Amino acid sequence: MLSEKKFCSLSSTQVQYALLLILLVFIIYFPVIQNEFVNWDDNINIYDVGLYHQSDALKRIWFSFDMPSYLPLTDTLWYLEAKVAGTSSHSAGFYHWVSIVLHLMNVLLVFILTGKWGFNPLISFFCAALFGVHPLRVENVAWATEQKSLLSGVFVWLSWIYFLKRAQQDTDSLKASFVSLVFFCFSLLSKQSAIFLPVIFILADWYRGKDFRGCRSFFIYLPYLMITFIFSSIHYYREVTLYYAAGRVTSFSALEHLLLAPRVLAGYIRNFLWPMQLNLVYPKWDPGSGFLLNWVYFAVFVTAISALFLSLIRRKYRLMVFCLFSFILFLLPVSGLIDMPYLPYSFISDRHMYLPLLFVVVPVVYGLMKIPKKIGIILLCFLFIWWGKITSDMIPFWRNSVTLYHHATSLQRDFFIGYFNLGNHYFTNGRFNDAKGAYLRCLEIQPSYLPALTNLGYVAYALQSYDEALIRFRQVLAVQENPYAREGLELVLRKISEEK
Repeated sequence: MLSEKKFCSLSSTQVQYALLLILLVFIIYFPVIQNEFVNWDDNINIYDVGLYHQSDALKRIWFSFDMPSYLPLTDTLWYLEAKVAGTSSHSAGFYHWVSIVLHLMNVLLVFILTGKWGFNPLISFFCAALFGVHPLRVENVAWATEQKSLLSGVFVWLSWIYFLKRAQQDTDSLKASFVSLVFFCFSLLSKQSAIFLPVIFILADWYRGKDFRGCRSFFIYLPYLMITFIFSSIHYYREVTLYYAAGRVTSFSALEHLLLAPRVLAGYIRNFLWPMQLNLVYPKWDPGSGFLLNWVYFAVFVTAISALFLSLIRRKYRLMVFCLFSFILFLLPVSGLIDMPYLPYSFISDRHMYLPLLFVVVPVVYGLMKIPKKIGIILLCFLFIWWGKITSDMIPFWRNSVTLYHHATSLQRDFFIGYFNLGNHYFTNGRFNDAKGAYLRCLEIQPSYLPALTNLGYVAYALQSYDEALIRFRQVLAVQENPYAREGLELVLRKISEEK
């Protein structure tokens, strides 16, 4: 049962565990500061964003839709980082320092939160430690763009801590509820990953044994649910509608989306249990084929949910039920039930596991501590060392764009966007022959990918192969009118005319 004890300051034992957490997690992630930016969205979010250098930047961040996503708190953080360190490649280390600090804050807040759930300091320590070092964390910490998940996580845990605090008899419940609500808003202004947090709060109160008889018992959740509705509407308008207009959507039917979700959730659990060969993207499958297999996943999922729901009436299993339902709710928006911008490339993206991972770590730690204590501690230490070693080995893959895409394409050879972005990196750095090879490999996998064909035209122009450049640009324009290709064609024609 979740603890009803006072929200006092940390005990000396908890302080010692907290300091040890900071030391261990910091040692593992310290090499991240050597990494550079990568053009896996760092360009459109950080180093190619001219807005951060304009006088009206904050006004446009908060009161316009000039940025790719409406996440004004995250954009404000990037704006401040740009003011302090700039956006050149040499400033990447500063951004990574910020990421490490944010991750350490998340780890400490998880340690405090699990203590408020009623766990003793040792269990809370292992929950926070495993949450902090699992290899699924690497993408969030080593990738500057994922500061949005780290920042959102800080506010999610703070909101939850104050939500629990409002139930204490010696606490100003109205003030605690207001602070919790403000932190919830901040989390959604950083990233919309906690959109179902109000439902999880209801589930947490149910787990605590709250009496829900009468409508008044639900009033406390109404402000959270209203905020969820507002931010969901903004998110749908800004992102989903925008990407529908750009054509970055799937053509799946409603039934196929429904069948997709169980396999996606199973994929996230698989990556947690066996965090080997984690990647930017993973092989996709066709929800419309493999009819029997898709229905097997769906049947297993429905059976498991039904069993969990029936288990709610038995106090003995409520921790497991609470954690697994929370895990599902945090991942529900990215489970494939609705179209998202990344679905055309991969159904599973490890960055979405930042918050949900806690709710698979907790049952593991709690279960192992139920066996003989010494054996449980030995096994938890083994998990920490194993996961920490994998995490340390993965951090160098994010050293720069070349190492990232070489790793990603070695694990998934049909990752055409990886070859395209690798070509972009080579082109930007003047390595035109390498860029040409990367674009050609992209087109071998996806012959209809016109951006790669367009960029091949610019590579040919840079190599002074003007006839080839003409062919590339005209191939693109024969399929669709493209202003970038049209500009390249005119550039080549003008250059040929000048040489004559």
